[in-house]
Parts: sequence; structure tokens; C-alpha cells
Amino acid sequence: MAAALGDAKLVRKHLDDDPECIHLRVTDNCFPMTNPRSGGTIYQWTLGWYVSPHEVAKQFGHDDLYQLLMDRSPTEVKLIAACWTADEATVNSLVASNPGLITNLSPGYQRHVALAARNNNLTATRLMLTAGLAADALGQHRATPLHWAAFHGNAPMAQALLRYHPPLELKDADFQSTPLGWAIHGSEHGWHCESGDYAGDGRFVIEGRGETSGKNWRN
Repeated sequence: MAAALGDAKLVRKHLDDDPECIHLRVTDNCFPMTNPRSGGTIYQWTLGWYVSPHEVAKQFGHDDLYQLLMDRSPTEVKLIAACWTADEATVNSLVASNPGLITNLSPGYQRHVALAARNNNLTATRLMLTAGLAADALGQHRATPLHWAAFHGNAPMAQALLRYHPPLELKDADFQSTPLGWAIHGSEHGWHCESGDYAGDGRFVIEGRGETSGKNWRN
């Protein structure tokens, strides 16, 4: 909230009192729900799903505060924040100047490519992939980025992911469905069922499986 308000003094106090709070994100772990079956928390619906103070500062136009947070961040936090905020120059610089950065990312940060795909953030997903994050990362529902691209009907995201050879037949943990199954469900019940490119999305998934591009995946 301090980042949303642009309160630099309060942000500095939090960081001075607990430097590890720089890792804070709007997740179920950081903001557990009283009722685990509820649809989220006020922080998720107000600030956004999986956002960090860095992204919140950017979202609310506090660029000086964003830079303060970046200056106080360890390298892995800077990298993921730069991906989420579409700062390609910083991503490239961090990867080039820190050999082994990607392979040494903690599991929690490795999964952010799946979280970006869940949020339908094509730019962040692409930046994470080009930086070297794995296309088979598991996010919400233990679904892959391709599951989420398919669910959203985001054909450009599916196409970008398929360049990195993600698993095509892997089923998520909660619904036991493949990315193609998520595309079919998303075309009927998804968050973007009225605007998503499910025809293109399904075509990319089918072609990625080595099947004929003319197959009608809706049947």
C-alpha cells in the first residue's frame, strides 16, 4: 500500500526494518485468505494478482519510488520486476552481467513465467522466456504457461511459448486437462471468451503437437 500511495518515507522504513520485505508479492502465501474457497483478497482485486511493490509503484505512476525499490533489490528481484514492467533494457543488462543468474533463480521466481501467462501479460511472458526462464514452469492450478495462453485465447503468447517446446500433453493438477482442453473450455467459459483468438490459439497448439493444421479442435 505504501508503494501505491507513493509514500517513499514509509517504503524506506519498511525496508530498513525488514529488508526481506522486498520479496513481498500479492500472493496467497503473503496474504492468506481466511476462507480458502473465496475468490481472492482485497489486495488482489485492488492492486493485482502476483504484483510486487515495484509493479504497484509503476502502476500508480510513482517512477521515483520504483527506482528506489529497484536500488534496494537483490539481482533476482530486479530481474523479475524488470520483466513484469516491460523494462527490456534492464532485463538484458542483468542477464548479460550476471552469468548463471537464471539457473540460480529460486523456484519461487522460476515460476513467474507461468504467473505472467496467467495474468495474460504477453510482454512479461516473452521477456521471461528470452531471459531464459523455462516454458514448463507451473503456476496456479499447477498449470503451465501454455495452459494459460490457451485459456485466454492468446494466440501470440501460445506461438511464443511453442518456440521453447513446452509440454503439450501435461495435465494441470486441479482440472486434469491439457492446454488444448483449456483452450476449448476458455472459448466457452473463459475470461476472454468473447475476444480471445481461440481458433488461432488452438491451431498453434495442434500444430505444436505435430497434427494437421486443418483439424477442427472444437469438435
